[in-house]
Amino acid sequence: MAQSISSTLLLIILSVAGLFAPIQATRTMGAAQAQEKEEADEAYEELPPLTKDGIDLYLRVMRTAADRMKRLPPQDQALIKKMTNMNSWKGGPPTSSELDRYYQLTSMDETIAQEMGVSDAYQAARGKVTDQASICPAPCGESEGESGTPPESSMSTAEEKQLEAEQALVKPHLDEIRKLEAQVRPSVHLR
Repeated sequence: MAQSISSTLLLIILSVAGLFAPIQATRTMGAAQAQEKEEADEAYEELPPLTKDGIDLYLRVMRTAADRMKRLPPQDQALIKKMTNMNSWKGGPPTSSELDRYYQLTSMDETIAQEMGVSDAYQAARGKVTDQASICPAPCGESEGESGTPPESSMSTAEEKQLEAEQALVKPHLDEIRKLEAQVRPSVHLR
């Protein structure tokens, strides 16, 4: 919600300033990402259950990606800083090449998974891990009830057990998962 508000605010500011055209690529990328998310949500239900091997793969790829993000050249670090802090756009909105490079940088985990030859397995594990990490508030299980599962009246007993088993796998790594996600996929903030 906050990101949607900040995006809308940015578009209004840019429209008023007459700078909307260069930022149209951001909107197009946002629409494409929304469609990808919808497709991913549909495919999520077809993913195999999360296993310890899946968690290990996810963490191995994300740790490698976070390490690479720390060692980026200064121009890429500056771009990430610019893109994640809209107040630093003093020189104008990002160009389409900057948007493309930012997308590449914040997809570092996908690049590494491809390099390792584990892209499909990583995508399946990532979908499950990030879903469980978003369902599971810190600390996991204390807000929604004893099991930590959100109320879902349409879930079967088998689905509930699978969800609980996946949460049990994610819970010990929750802090690291959130830290890695923030390092590898920094998001735009109004600071």
